[in-house]
Amino acid sequence: MSKKEQHSFSSVLSINPYKDDYVKGIAGALNTVASPTYSKEQYVISYLNTKSFINSNIALSKNIPEDDLYDAIYNKAYDELGLDQAVMYQIEYIETFNRLDEDNRNFHVFIIDPIVIDDVFKTAIEKVKYIDYITPSPLLLKALYAKEIIEDSGVHCFIYFQENDTFITIYNDKGFVYTKSINYSFVQMHERFCELYGEMVEYEDFIRFLSFEDLKTTDSPYKTFVIKLYKEIFANITIF
Repeated sequence: MSKKEQHSFSSVLSINPYKDDYVKGIAGALNTVASPTYSKEQYVISYLNTKSFINSNIALSKNIPEDDLYDAIYNKAYDELGLDQAVMYQIEYIETFNRLDEDNRNFHVFIIDPIVIDDVFKTAIEKVKYIDYITPSPLLLKALYAKEIIEDSGVHCFIYFQENDTFITIYNDKGFVYTKSINYSFVQMHERFCELYGEMVEYEDFIRFLSFEDLKTTDSPYKTFVIKLYKEIFANITIF
C-alpha cells in the first residue's frame, strides 16, 4: 500500500463483546465509553474468547506452494477435524515451528462459525457499524512481550480468568504454542465457592475478595474456602 493510500486513525476503540464494554485510546490515554458511535477516524478492535472458536494443529508438506497454502489448510481442517461440510467456517492460522518435524510445516488454526461471530458482535456492530480487527483472546498476550512487560525468552504458561471463560496458554520465545479453554471461569468459581462455603455469597463480594484480599494476611472467613477452590482449579488443569 502506498503512503497516499494508508489511512491514519486518531483513536482506537477496544470492545469487550461479552460485557458490551468499550474503551477508547487516544494519545496513550484510555477512557471508558458509555455510548460508542461510528467514526471513520477510529480503529476498532475486539477479540473472541476460547469458547467461541475451535483451535487445533495441522501439519502440511513443505512441498505445498505458498499460493496453495490457505486452501490446503482449509481442506485439511475439514477432513481432520470433522467440520460440518454445510458450514463455511472462517479459518485463520499462524505458523508454528517444530524442529522435530523436518518434512512438514506446522500451523495452529483458529476456526470460527460465522453464526457465532454474528451473535457475539451483534450489539457492537449496531453501535459502531464495523470492526477492523478481531483476534482470539490467547493472542492478546503477545502484547506482554511487545511492551516488554515480561522476558522475551523461555517458556511461559498463562492462566487467564474471565467472567465466562478461562483458558490456559503457552508461549515459547514470544511465539504462541498452545491454548485450551478450561473450567472455572469467574462465574463457575463463584458457584463452586458457594458450595464449599455452604451458603450463598454475592458474586460482587466474591470478586471483590479475589481482587483485593491477600490470602497470606487476610482474616476473612472466605480464606480457607478460596484456598480449597484454588487447589481444585490447579489440580484439574490438564494441558495435553
